[in-house]
Amino acid sequence: RSSLVQSIVVDTMTGARRIAADAHLEKMQRERNRQIDVAKARRSDNIPEPRTNLIQIEWAKPNDWTRDIYNTTKGSRKNLVATHHLMDGYEEGTDNQGRVIRRPTGKRVLEGLSKTYQFTDISIRLKRERIQTILSPTLVTAIVGEILFCGYNLSLEGTVLIDPTWDLLAQRISDSLRGRIKLPMRNTEAS
Repeated sequence: RSSLVQSIVVDTMTGARRIAADAHLEKMQRERNRQIDVAKARRSDNIPEPRTNLIQIEWAKPNDWTRDIYNTTKGSRKNLVATHHLMDGYEEGTDNQGRVIRRPTGKRVLEGLSKTYQFTDISIRLKRERIQTILSPTLVTAIVGEILFCGYNLSLEGTVLIDPTWDLLAQRISDSLRGRIKLPMRNTEAS
């Protein structure tokens, strides 16, 4: 609630979603353990197996909890910076016998909530690369950010920034809109 706090960082949102999934699985395991105890007490031959993971429909609760983080932050009118792990993307296809299978696409996607981009104003994929710059004829290591989604100006999608900072990104957005939107800067002395 403090006006001094302008941004909230979740590093990583992938971890936050995993914690939500683990908590939900633990709740389901306790229920399954109760069912096992009842079955054993009745000397039933039909003893359920212990739970080890969630089935697809059971991911609804952890996904709801993750969406709540995005929505609560938006309601607080604070900036949310959420980092994510990447994983291999998969798609459904068929094998030689016509069976439906999942196969890798070769693309890296966010691990976690599949609709994450619906909750963002700006999404940037960062990676460390060896690049050559105007200032250095030799290769240097830099953080390279590619704007994957920019709700302020869709034409910025695909823009690459070297060693991006919030101020650099905010200025790039403001410049692209010819000053119609001015995002708050962190370093107000520089602006």
